[in-house]
Amino acid sequence: MDALLNVEEVAKFLRMTKGAVYLAVNRRKLPVVKLGRRLRFRRADLEELLEQGFLPVVDDAATNGGEMEYWDEEMW
Repeated sequence: MDALLNVEEVAKFLRMTKGAVYLAVNRRKLPVVKLGRRLRFRRADLEELLEQGFLPVVDDAATNGGEMEYWDEEMW
């Protein structure tokens, strides 16, 4: 069974704020497993996402007018 991470652990793993994690989940940018009202994330899913080019540039939405920006191959 894959290790499940909570929001705080994901924030540290991806070097994002917790608020940015919630925003990314809300915008369906992060794969999430809901256990009741709790959000959990599979470490393998996050690692795969990083391999595909997910890299948050702005980790605090408040610094960008509420918008998150991501690097992807199309930006190069």
